[in-house]
Amino acid sequence: MKSLKFVTVLLIFFSTIILTSCSNKIKEDSTTYGISSPINLLSWGMSVDECKQKLTDYTLESISTDSSIMYNLSPIVGILDYTDEIAQIILKFDSASTESYYPYHSEALSSIQVIFIGINIDKMKEKITDLVGNEGDYWVDVKKNNFVTWKSNDTIKDLDESSYNMLDDYWTLLEKNSSDDVPLEIKKDKSEAINKVVMQYTKENNCSVEFYGGFNVLLYNLNK
Repeated sequence: MKSLKFVTVLLIFFSTIILTSCSNKIKEDSTTYGISSPINLLSWGMSVDECKQKLTDYTLESISTDSSIMYNLSPIVGILDYTDEIAQIILKFDSASTESYYPYHSEALSSIQVIFIGINIDKMKEKITDLVGNEGDYWVDVKKNNFVTWKSNDTIKDLDESSYNMLDDYWTLLEKNSSDDVPLEIKKDKSEAINKVVMQYTKENNCSVEFYGGFNVLLYNLNK
């Protein structure tokens, strides 16, 4: 009887270890940095075709200009627990390049802009603060437009070693290809936020909230 109890305790003990290990493994594999895309099906850095493959029940209508790649998403998807209050969702993409040192060989999803109408601005600020995990910085531009910027708590120094090394190798490649004629921006500040959310709002309870992919866009394409 004592032997049976001992065996039972051992089984429970080893089961706990296995479950804990599996739980930790799941957590490690699903780790993301910064602020995720507000549309669950999409990841920062995806190409237009990848987005279309994920959004099979939706339509992407091009509203691109000579200087930007943008698509209207319809029908509207719920974001931040709002649906009826959303007037427009715009997917914005960085353009591709043929330069060997530039990792975007196709368009890359860089931001998602959501236009809200008739909402409680203070409530929206609270929702974004809860989502990001910190208070935003308030500012006014030269045209007296009101903005709030929330930066992700995750910074470059929080990246895993493999991701940081990819960035570092890319920066080294940029340095080699930089010149006075073609100056290339090189960022090596480890305290820089991974990405951000920017809100522009009016007194009429209308606002634009733009989610930026930031370094996630670059990492997604460097991983290809």
